[in-house]
Formats: sequence, C-alpha cells, structure tokens
Amino acid sequence: FGCQTLLTKLFLTQLADGIMGMVNKGTSYWSQMYEGGAMAKKSFSLCYARHPTASREGTEAGAMTLGGTDGRFHMTPMRYARNVKASSGYFTVNLKNIYLREGGGESAGTNDDNEGNVHSMEIDPETLKKANSGHSVIVDSGTTMTYLDNRLGEVLKAKWEEIAGMKYTNKPLTLTDEQVRSLPTLLLQFEASSDGAN
Repeated sequence: FGCQTLLTKLFLTQLADGIMGMVNKGTSYWSQMYEGGAMAKKSFSLCYARHPTASREGTEAGAMTLGGTDGRFHMTPMRYARNVKASSGYFTVNLKNIYLREGGGESAGTNDDNEGNVHSMEIDPETLKKANSGHSVIVDSGTTMTYLDNRLGEVLKAKWEEIAGMKYTNKPLTLTDEQVRSLPTLLLQFEASSDGAN
C-alpha cells in the first residue's frame, strides 16, 4: 500500500502504527484503484465503530468500502456534504452550525429514548464565515482529532458546561461508563451537496 521513508515516532504512544490518508488526489490508494480499473466508481466510504476496549493485537473499528458504500453499516440514510475546494486535494466542507444533543448517543440520528434536546451553538454568522475561510474545515481520514477554530471553541465550551454540568477539557478524566454514555453528542452540520439534504 505504501512505503515508509521517515519515522518521527508520532505513533509510538497510540494504538495505530500508521495512517492511510485518503486525500483527493491521483496518488492516493483509492484513486489509483479507480484509475487501474479495480473500482467502477471513484468513491470510498469509511464507517467508524467504537468498542469499549482496545488492544495492540487489534480491535474491530469499522470498515472501509472502496468503490461506493455498504448499506449494511447504515443506521440512517446517507447524506452528502459539498466538497467546496475539490481541487485542493482535501475534502473541504462548509460548516453551517454545531449542536450538542443531551443524553449521549452513538449516532447523528437519535437511537434512544433517553437522548434529549438538541441545542444549537448559535454561532455568529461572521465567526462562522471566518472559520470556513483560511485553512477551512476539512474531513481528514489521516487524523484521530477534531480541531475547531478558537472562536468556535469558546462557544462550544460554554454550551458544553451548561449541558454537561462540567467543564470541557482535553485533559484525562476518570468517569464511570454511565457518565461517559451521558456526555452530550457533538453534531456538526455541513452545507449539503446537490442531493438537497441541507
């Protein structure tokens, strides 16, 4: 799949020992598969799953489908976001709003009666415009983190504390399984592609 030419030790403390970025360029694995005739459609999908434990020997964490999607993984209908800078090589999207849903959950769609109200971040349009410019908002398979513009982060932290009853932090916490399951679900709303699901 690839050749490692430099070792920076970035992955020594993580369970993953490498990444396979799915950049929107001809050199990416999935694009080469399409160009080589191994896939009929120039597309791929990633389905992530969260398991309660992880192991260096391996943990099932979802699936990658080359050449389309696999409906067996779908809990809700597929929706598509518009790639606003397709020529950049990144999958760049326009963020329209951020929401926090009370009561946890493992899907953008509600799947439990205990899941509660959805709270809009009520982001100032000018702040949102700035967050969508510059480095933009990208969906990147080569990282495990979600980064937000500082201006958006402040709004999120305030709403998180209001709903979760605790400060938002990147520092390690000790929580019970029940506390983890009750943390709010972060929902990101993107500008839709031409399928009209905006």
